[in-house]
Amino acid sequence: MEAVQPSDFVLDVERIVEPYTGLPLLGVGGYAPSADWTIEVRYDHETAAVLTPRLDNGCFHFSTQLPLELAERVRVVAVGPCEHVLFDRPLSEVGQRANESAATVPGGIVARAVRSVTTGEILSPSRWLARFGRAWELRRKIAHKLGYKLLARRFRPRPAYDGFVERTPISAAETQRQIAESARFRYRPKVSILMPVYNVRAEWFREAVASVVAQVYDNWELCIADDASTKPELIAEFARLTDPRIKLTRRPTTGHICAATNTAADTATGDYIALLDHDDTLAADALLEIVRVLQGHPETDLLYSDEDKIDAVGRRYDPQFKPDWSPELLLSYNYVNHFTVIRRRLFESVGRYRVGYEGSQDHDLLLRITEKTDRIQHVAQVLYHWRAHAESTAHRATQKTIVHTAGRRAIEDALMRRNIAATLFVPPFAEKLGLPVLALEGANAGPTVAVIVYGNHAGATARAVKANTAYRNATTYLVLEEAYPADALNRMAASRTEEFLLFLQGGTEPHDPRWLSRLVAHFQIAGVGAAGGLIRDPHGTVISAGTVLGQHDGTAPDDACRGLTAEQISYYFYAEVTRNTSAVGQGCLLTSRAAFEQLGGFDADRFGQTLFDVDYCTRLRG
Repeated sequence: MEAVQPSDFVLDVERIVEPYTGLPLLGVGGYAPSADWTIEVRYDHETAAVLTPRLDNGCFHFSTQLPLELAERVRVVAVGPCEHVLFDRPLSEVGQRANESAATVPGGIVARAVRSVTTGEILSPSRWLARFGRAWELRRKIAHKLGYKLLARRFRPRPAYDGFVERTPISAAETQRQIAESARFRYRPKVSILMPVYNVRAEWFREAVASVVAQVYDNWELCIADDASTKPELIAEFARLTDPRIKLTRRPTTGHICAATNTAADTATGDYIALLDHDDTLAADALLEIVRVLQGHPETDLLYSDEDKIDAVGRRYDPQFKPDWSPELLLSYNYVNHFTVIRRRLFESVGRYRVGYEGSQDHDLLLRITEKTDRIQHVAQVLYHWRAHAESTAHRATQKTIVHTAGRRAIEDALMRRNIAATLFVPPFAEKLGLPVLALEGANAGPTVAVIVYGNHAGATARAVKANTAYRNATTYLVLEEAYPADALNRMAASRTEEFLLFLQGGTEPHDPRWLSRLVAHFQIAGVGAAGGLIRDPHGTVISAGTVLGQHDGTAPDDACRGLTAEQISYYFYAEVTRNTSAVGQGCLLTSRAAFEQLGGFDADRFGQTLFDVDYCTRLRG
């Protein structure tokens, strides 16, 4: 058998950008001469991905996309009967949409042809198979490009959100109806919109101000604080601010965003303050929707809306549809973000913005605000358009290192204020992608926990828990084999004296030794009644990331993010981060014994075999 050479492989290596999140990715794909090879992608000396070629139209094809990491070099290595380095270059030299082929060898096409004849390579079947693979790949790429050029624009694939934006503009008639509605509001609070400004592009500033002036609800004031800008074209825009509801303060020196926003707040007289960056825009009905909610809930202290992003030319994309108030999610990252409206009295009472938290100043403020109130409303409409450009956090969360450091400080301060004895760690997915996302790390000792294992494979699960749990006060592991688990679990729980009860379904095994330490840590947070974990199958596919009521055909509860593969990241990381859910995921439920006894345990009469854990969580929430 002839030895396989690097020239028998076809390889493409290129930089690409994930269209929804803007994350930079490395694309690797190509063909192998046979199924005897695996392809390893390595950053420096660490393997980032292992690819198994699959038979495709007579050729063995492989491909993957993986996040760009902080590495000096990228290597692609074929591993089989021997090892061939197919690609080895500094990561900085891998170009956008560059086509790097392992078949390219020194000497040019003539030297390569001579070498092929003199060595007999031209007669090799494996060489001809490789040539056929390269030709087939070239044909596929040409056909793909021609197909897009020949199709009419209206037939080209496009994001669904583009269609939503096109079909939901506010018409002139609807605007008049909204103006009439707002005039009939019985409660018409004044909203002071705070806008810190510093050397922004004049046209973006103009658009931001215009979006405020265009508000359907008219009881507002725009409080602008210029942080000693130096751009003449921007300064010229200040002279054009003629609406009497606009207040401009020019700071003599640059104090950065926290100081500038506080300066803007000095001139605010409204019942509520709202936050708008100098290059972002509001939907025309943003304040109307906020005040509409206040008609039925005038006691509300904090309101936030959904948002999307807007690029340099005004195209809207990447909508962020947020959950209702989720305090534990706010400890993971600032999901509230924009559009935020806060009762001004509360804003003043917590001390406004804190200088030194630039980069995560909004997150720090929201953590302090939500320690003082739970009167919070989520307005489930896209009311804010966040400008994405090369220097903005909207463009990429990894853009500003200060976001990571200030965000960690803000959460650490919150834990200290709340007397929560926990540290912070970066979840593996966030560390890999360079995202400012955090989670609680608990101690390996604390209140006693009875781990109650039930169902099929309970014995194996109990042994796995004992072997892979760092938490030292999990005192008992009990194995049950019952046809009606709810009743059996109630009886077993009644015999325990531990402070916490963990109900673990057989077949569910720990992935990280600190799993129980982290679960227990969350019970230091006021209001937490139950906690569970992200459940994956042996291949890494999500089985459950919490339970959503009514998700199954609109009637029954079902598992969130089920079917998400190990390579996929969930929508705004909801599967990977700590967040609030209607009920914890199936098979892993930790709760205090006191709460369990107070609620009378599981409802074994109505939910003897299944859904007893979901029912328990709904009663906890009620």
